[in-house]
Amino acid sequence: MAECCCPPSSSCSTKSKLPTGVLALTGSLLCSSCCLVQLALNALSLGCGGFAVLEPAKPYFRALTAALLLHHLVNHGITKRSVAIVSLVTLVAASQDILALHNKGQLSLSQLHSVLE
Repeated sequence: MAECCCPPSSSCSTKSKLPTGVLALTGSLLCSSCCLVQLALNALSLGCGGFAVLEPAKPYFRALTAALLLHHLVNHGITKRSVAIVSLVTLVAASQDILALHNKGQLSLSQLHSVLE
C-alpha cells in the first residue's frame, strides 16, 4: 500500500539514510579500535577507552565491513569515489595489523610506501 502512495524520492522510501561507506568506515574503526580510536582518545587526553575487550569480535567486524564494502560496490559501481572509500576503509581496518608488523620489525615504512603506490 505504501508503494502506491509514496514516490521513490519521498521521505517514506525504504532506503537507508546512512551511506554504506560511512557504515563500512565505522566497521573498520571497530576492527582497529584498539589502535586508531585509542590513539585519538590519547591525543585528546581522554585516557584509556578499554577497547581491548572488542578484540575477540574483530573477525566479525571485519566480515561486516567486507559485506558493507561489497554492498557499496554493488550499489554504486566502481568509481573513483568507491575506490577511495574501499582504500580508506581497508587501510583503517588493517591499521592495527600493519602497526603490529612494523613493531615486530617485519614491515618497514619504505615497504609500506611501495605497497601503497
